[in-house]
Parts: sequence; C-alpha cells; structure tokens
Amino acid sequence: MRMSKRSQLAVTALVEVALRECEGPVSLVAIQSRHNITKTRLEQIFSKLRQSHLVDSTIGPGGGYSLAMEAEQISVADIVLAMEPMDAFLQVGEASSVSDRLWLQLNQKMMQDLQSISLKQLVNAQSLEDAKQKQA
Repeated sequence: MRMSKRSQLAVTALVEVALRECEGPVSLVAIQSRHNITKTRLEQIFSKLRQSHLVDSTIGPGGGYSLAMEAEQISVADIVLAMEPMDAFLQVGEASSVSDRLWLQLNQKMMQDLQSISLKQLVNAQSLEDAKQKQA
C-alpha cells in the first residue's frame, strides 16, 4: 500500500476549496499560488476529483471548483480512492500467505481510519492553524 504524492496534494487542494467555499468557486490559480502546486498537476487532480463526483466545476469568469457535497460527507478515503486505483489498497483475490494476510489487514485498517476522517475535520483543524498564525 502506498499513498501517492498526488493523493496528498488532492487532500490539500480540497481543504483549500472547502476553506474558500463561501467566496464561490475556487480557481486553480488561487490554489497554485497558495500551495506551489503546478497548474498541470492540479488539472489532473481535479479531473479525477470531478470524475469521482467530489467537486463541481464552473466555467468562465469567476469560475473554478466547489465541493459537490457537504464537507462532512467527504472522507479522506473518498479523496484518496479518487486518486488511487482500488487495488492499491485492497488486494484482489485470496491471501495465500501470512504476510499477504498481514498486508491485506493493514490496508483495510488504514482505509477504515481514512474513512473516519472527514474533510470538515481537516478544514476545522486548518482554520485553527490559520488563526494561530495570524495571532503570532
């Protein structure tokens, strides 16, 4: 099991979208400028997020991306699975050895943990961090 940099960036980007959601759709340029992620990489990420129905896109002036559902309804697992093939986390077929079963169990446990963390929780934590930095 491996969580790619793309999955990590997708979580970062969706936290940014959720934080700025009250301002309307969030442009890739806005995300790029705050997080130093290339526009090409963001386009690839948001293409997959859109295909997974996690974000909606708005075209034209003032366009960008917004969450397709409430942040409480999106788990970190949803975001990661939008970026990674399912078999990267859950082995297909029967575990034929003790070590295969171990990795299968660890992957399942990790997915359970990722499912228990909502995007809203991450947004709340980031908001607290931002408030602390403003006070400092």
